[in-house]
Amino acid sequence: QTLIDGQLLALQKPPATDPAPAAGLSTRTVFSQSFGADSNLNNAITATNVTLTYPDADLDLPLAKAYQPQAGGATTTVLQWTGLVPQGQHIWLLQAEGHARHTARQTTRYQQAELHATWLQNPQAAEQWIGRADYTQLHWGGKKLYNSERLGLQRQWVHAFDATSCRTAAGLELENRRYPGSSTLDGLYRGAVVTVVCQQQGSLNFQLRTGLDQPHRAGRVGGQQRQSEARAQWQFKACGNQWVAEYSLQLQQDASGYSPLLSRNAARRIVRQALRLETSRQLDWPAFGDPQWFASADIARQASNLQAFVTSRKAVQTGLRWAWPRDAAGRNGAKTSGKVADEEH
Repeated sequence: QTLIDGQLLALQKPPATDPAPAAGLSTRTVFSQSFGADSNLNNAITATNVTLTYPDADLDLPLAKAYQPQAGGATTTVLQWTGLVPQGQHIWLLQAEGHARHTARQTTRYQQAELHATWLQNPQAAEQWIGRADYTQLHWGGKKLYNSERLGLQRQWVHAFDATSCRTAAGLELENRRYPGSSTLDGLYRGAVVTVVCQQQGSLNFQLRTGLDQPHRAGRVGGQQRQSEARAQWQFKACGNQWVAEYSLQLQQDASGYSPLLSRNAARRIVRQALRLETSRQLDWPAFGDPQWFASADIARQASNLQAFVTSRKAVQTGLRWAWPRDAAGRNGAKTSGKVADEEH
């Protein structure tokens, strides 16, 4: 969930009590610096050897150490800018976000840039249209690995239950995905998405999406891909800290065989699960700008019927986060993105 999603979440209040936004542009800038450890910096497969399936016999080959999981430390820098522009009843939410991870090896460093623009028809209404455009670019190991452009349109409805306010949205998405170093992997994704967001003292966010990724060129390994995803996020307060728990489940099914050398051209199936837990606390450090301390733990596992696509990863990090302007209580009140570049490739 990016920072702009958090801004959208802040608008999920009953229409009767949500005041109209002030006129003009209001902005927020967030900077965070963290360090930690990762069990699989290079996103390598878990196997130490790969079996190649030939017509007459199978050949078991060991993987070179460079292609096995590399554990180590990493520092991550994140800079986010968000702007809110009211236009009568309409609202524009704009965001620019950059991530940079530094590791000892050049091959496991990455830089990721994202641009988002979201149009809300009328956040105070019982129903509204929401349009969204996103752009993402990822550089890995000094090379441009991936970029995408996404357009989305959703219809949103308000549901109020006593002190709980919920909004349900359903719509369509279109995403162009490109891999500059491997253009045969390029594809166009078309799909549907359903989101439910509920707020009381904390917040719950559920999202389901499913669709087809059609290759730009014939001959892409695996052909057309059926992709589905379920995400859940819970934000709450406990023990004096703010907590965020996130879980995601992603499914991918290829329409045709991946390679005759892998399980005799079996169609690839992938199941990816990820769990993230973050806690944060405001620090009373005026000399340092009253930053927010945060710490997080990530666990991700990918299962597949093809040995060459089974991966796992564990990571922990901690750091400080600053936001400008601060709110009236002097709190930064910002949340870093839970989306990591590892999910982009």
